[in-house]
Amino acid sequence: MASTATWTVVAGADGVTNGVFDGRSGNAFYPGRLAAHAGDTIAFNVTSPHTVTFNRPPGTPLPALFGPPNGTTLNTKGQFLNSGFNPAAFQPYTFSVTLGNSLAPGRYEYICALHIGMRGVIDIVPSSVVLPQTDLDAERSRQMAHDLATAARAADKATEWVQNNPLTVLAGAGTRRVTNLRFFPSTITIKAGQSITFLKTNDPTEPHTATFGGEPPNPFGPTTPPFVVPGSGPVSTGAMVTQRQYDFYIASSLGVPSAVTSATIRFTTPGTYHYICTIHDLAGMVGTVIVN
Repeated sequence: MASTATWTVVAGADGVTNGVFDGRSGNAFYPGRLAAHAGDTIAFNVTSPHTVTFNRPPGTPLPALFGPPNGTTLNTKGQFLNSGFNPAAFQPYTFSVTLGNSLAPGRYEYICALHIGMRGVIDIVPSSVVLPQTDLDAERSRQMAHDLATAARAADKATEWVQNNPLTVLAGAGTRRVTNLRFFPSTITIKAGQSITFLKTNDPTEPHTATFGGEPPNPFGPTTPPFVVPGSGPVSTGAMVTQRQYDFYIASSLGVPSAVTSATIRFTTPGTYHYICTIHDLAGMVGTVIVN
């Protein structure tokens, strides 16, 4: 029997400036595709909130994919195998998947259940095929650097866009595989009586909220319109998601009533108002509205 190998795949890439996460994230697997033999092991280094999910059952809502892993060996082509996810206490970890000895050669796909479009491929080849001794570390680093540079360009474009569109804040900015977990601009100054429109249209892989006054009972659902700050309690847009995201998450299971990518909030009283994205505040996605 041929000896087995362990291959490493990193889930996610994080941008760092001066030792601190700067908001840039690659929502991808690195490398996105690799070849292996049946019997080999894939060590998924999950560095930021992601799942490793093979063959998600149709109609499975996102919360059903949380919890501990449901196994560590892929034995059949259509087997459901999931790393799980703990949204309350995420820490980087390694999820190792053994490719069963009986797996037939072919293409095996997996996804992240948290980020639509984030998928990877394992090509299982016959044991007689000698796998090239490519430097996966170098390829992984190249792909990560490319994506983080793309995220930086998306941030620059978002900054330029809001300069030409007053009274608008972009919730996130990115592409189909990268994101910036920031508000653009992070601080905005307006006059009492004016309104700000929060848009999520420039960040197709991430859901976001704009939430003032603390977290509401359901951080994903909107508070009751009209949205006015200051209010008697929290004021929140709820989770802003595209229709594709809504369908992907089966977001009704999270208390999200519909797919919404924008919301307008009016500010009636002078003051300084801080707000957060309830999903990404721990990643530094916070903002300030100064009302004169």
